[in-house]
Amino acid sequence: MEFISKAYWPKDAGLSLGNTECSSTDTHDTEEQAQAVCSALHKHGFGGEGKIFPVKTVVIPALAEV
Repeated sequence: MEFISKAYWPKDAGLSLGNTECSSTDTHDTEEQAQAVCSALHKHGFGGEGKIFPVKTVVIPALAEV
């Protein structure tokens, strides 16, 4: 089963994410991989630059996005 890491970004951060909810997603082979990405985003921020950090992150089964 695949899992999705989903990050919600501050609306005033100026990120161009292509959606109105200011979120980004990525698909992973395991729940552990998805959680590791969420942890890295909280630690290192958007693009690993340490400037913009997510408001919240979630890990969900890929089937839940259908």
